[in-house]
Amino acid sequence: MKDPLNIVFFPHSVNYGLAGTNRLQNIIHYLRKEENITISNIALEDKSKLFDKGSDKFIKEYAEVYYGPSVFNFITHIFITIGWLHKFKKSGSGNLLYFYDYIDIKNFFFVLWARLIGYKVVVDVVEDRETVKTFKSFFNKLKYKSSVYFLKNLSWFADGVIVISTHIEDKIKLYCPKAPIFFLPVTYNTYLFQTKNGVKKADKPTVFYSGSFNDKDGLPFLLEALAKVKVTGKSFSFVLSGMGTPAEMELFWSSVKKFNLADEVDYRGFLSRADYMKVLTEESDILCVTRVNSAFANAGFPFKLGEFLATGKPVIVSKVGDIQKYLSTDQAYLIEPGQTQSIAEALMNILNDREEANRRGINGKAVALHHFGHDNYATPLVKFFNKQFNHA
Repeated sequence: MKDPLNIVFFPHSVNYGLAGTNRLQNIIHYLRKEENITISNIALEDKSKLFDKGSDKFIKEYAEVYYGPSVFNFITHIFITIGWLHKFKKSGSGNLLYFYDYIDIKNFFFVLWARLIGYKVVVDVVEDRETVKTFKSFFNKLKYKSSVYFLKNLSWFADGVIVISTHIEDKIKLYCPKAPIFFLPVTYNTYLFQTKNGVKKADKPTVFYSGSFNDKDGLPFLLEALAKVKVTGKSFSFVLSGMGTPAEMELFWSSVKKFNLADEVDYRGFLSRADYMKVLTEESDILCVTRVNSAFANAGFPFKLGEFLATGKPVIVSKVGDIQKYLSTDQAYLIEPGQTQSIAEALMNILNDREEANRRGINGKAVALHHFGHDNYATPLVKFFNKQFNHA
């Protein structure tokens, strides 16, 4: 029998959140099947919670620590977090800190402390912050700049690195040539997608968008494309989930008005995981991932794509980053990023030829199962964790 493994996920919440939380839940779902693995989570949060805590926790061994908004909270959270690192550490087990996203000025100390008291550390890098050139505030800039510095010196912190894209893999190899690397793209859990395939609503199909409301995901181009489709006489509804800043939401609603889409738009806000899955699998017919051609988009990978493809429904996706490594025009509707006309043409092709749209959707589902089904990565990932303790 293998030695016990104790994994503490830090500092992102695995109970409440969006794409990052879903990535971690996919991993944990399979880890729970291993009898010799225990799991807990320390989440560092700012001054307010953005997500509803009414539902049951995905992980009950959960500590939530606030580092703001007061100086008192910031000081005390240091001691509280250190306390939880000690409490969740298990004697007789290999203790692993799974660090999601970037180490930065706010949290690097805790990673060093964890290593000092006997944790091995694996860092999951899902974006390239070197591509970020504009900042919301001085503290936001400090956070991003420090995270780039720590990435270049990741060997101080990490025993192993998990990467989501080839761009990030190449960057880690450059900065930390000796670091063990595990390639983990976006994944999904197959048990969640026992659905029928294709565009079924002949009268008024539903176009679905989920994500941020900022520039990187190309929502303004999608809205303009939908306006072009509407003037041809096609009927559709446009369901959106997610959230944006007040300024982003104001721009969104002004764009809805500008493009005369008020009757088509159905904005659902932030959805619980259960509600999101219901909309995705039962209500939606056409799924959109319309990222723009930015350095940020080309460096990472859209979290939602694996699940979108897994529905077996037609997916419109921008040709950015690793997309064409996995998909061709036989499996999805590949569009030029940031081009309204390309999106509009894809939408019209789906609406005018449902049989072809359904065929591509089914082919896309096969790609999702082969490349993004988490079953394919679960056992190798556990082996990667165990290698950090030399008992693979």
